[in-house]
Amino acid sequence: MTVTTIAQRNIELTSVAAKRAEAVRVLQELERMCVTLGPSGRLPRHTELMRRLGASERIVLKALDELQRQGRIVRRHGSGTFVTDIATRGAASYAASVAPVLSKSIVAIARPDRSIFDRCMELLYEESCASDVVVTCRLLGPEQAATVDIRSFGDPTGFIVFRRDLAPLAKQLYESGRRVVLVGAPEPNQVFGVPCVCGNQEHGGYLVTKHLAELGHRRIAFAHADGDFTKQARWQGCLKMMRESERLGSPLSFEMLNQDTMAQWAVDPSLVQEFIARSDAPTAIACWNDRVALDLLSTLGRARISVPDQISVVGYDNLEEGARMHPALTTVDHLIEQQVATAVELLTGTTAPDANRTIVYAPTVVQRETTSSPRFVRAMD
Repeated sequence: MTVTTIAQRNIELTSVAAKRAEAVRVLQELERMCVTLGPSGRLPRHTELMRRLGASERIVLKALDELQRQGRIVRRHGSGTFVTDIATRGAASYAASVAPVLSKSIVAIARPDRSIFDRCMELLYEESCASDVVVTCRLLGPEQAATVDIRSFGDPTGFIVFRRDLAPLAKQLYESGRRVVLVGAPEPNQVFGVPCVCGNQEHGGYLVTKHLAELGHRRIAFAHADGDFTKQARWQGCLKMMRESERLGSPLSFEMLNQDTMAQWAVDPSLVQEFIARSDAPTAIACWNDRVALDLLSTLGRARISVPDQISVVGYDNLEEGARMHPALTTVDHLIEQQVATAVELLTGTTAPDANRTIVYAPTVVQRETTSSPRFVRAMD
């Protein structure tokens, strides 16, 4: 999803929330008017109510219908609309009757970066369309996340914060008394201090390496987007599988491909050809995510390098675009749809989740067309 599309949906969803809030306001005003008039008091005509309340005809008429349904007013043909004695019995209002709908309002906070979290925003939008949850999306850059005033987010039922690097913001919201769920996996020994939903990154790294090793690959490159891949939980899973292979007498070697290298390949595909032609070249590349893998497949295509005949490629995240590629991308599915749905359930449940609540989903490898046994298995150095 592009930033423009997310922004458009953000406007649409915010508009829905505003209309619901306006409906509640009008009902509350009418209820107070009923209490003031007392039993048998006559309400003004709906056109006068529109003027007094500054509301549309549709909202006013719908409010009167609801008050009549509750037995708080009675309409007498030719005489007008009158307050019943029920309307003065306590302060229970129509707002309470629609509170379950209005309370299910969620602010989703993320950073647009062409990652799985863009897909999460799409899934959250789909979740809202299929339920009574109202979602407002807030996209923050790195500097904004550090300086944003949390009061600007309003007071929704809760917040879904995507990405672990936004964990400080999530914790700030949580410590202010808000409901918060962070969708994103912690680094090794990292503690978020807020409820968390994530995939098992360490097991995912293990599965990727195991998949390639079982196909016969002994030299594997790991292409990451940014940061230090060796500090990630996923790398610990890769190391675990490499240690197992070594114990079994089939050692694996690896090398890292950073973001700069990938960018150079995209500009000059001949550099990829030189990489593949090396006598000790990897026969497979495991990419940090599907976006990196899809960009790499494009670069390999321009360099006229056949996948998987000359080199295998694996992604991570199971984005829909990967399945539509030719060849279709082998990837890891960490059940992001279930993660988003679970986060919504935690926020809209009857009780708030504990700060230490963590729900972890087990990933699986989805083998498609970009991985196979290496055609030429070179001897290890």
